[in-house]
Amino acid sequence: MLFSMPNMTTIQLIQQEITTLDSATLNEILDFVLFLKERRHTSEARPNEATKRTFEATDAGKDIIPCTNAEDMFRQLGI
Repeated sequence: MLFSMPNMTTIQLIQQEITTLDSATLNEILDFVLFLKERRHTSEARPNEATKRTFEATDAGKDIIPCTNAEDMFRQLGI
């Protein structure tokens, strides 16, 4: 932390600092906070066992269905 005030929590310091900011800046701060929350959530995501097996198989060159292009891939998927 760059600075500290005695007997103030981090949230109190943040509240004190943002009270004079304009609405546009507050929206930027909110966007950033939401970005940080999403980043934390996605970085905590771990592949399940089925996904791990798929990674291992394709890394070993197994269970790969060759496609010549996106259209071919969608056709093979039945889309």
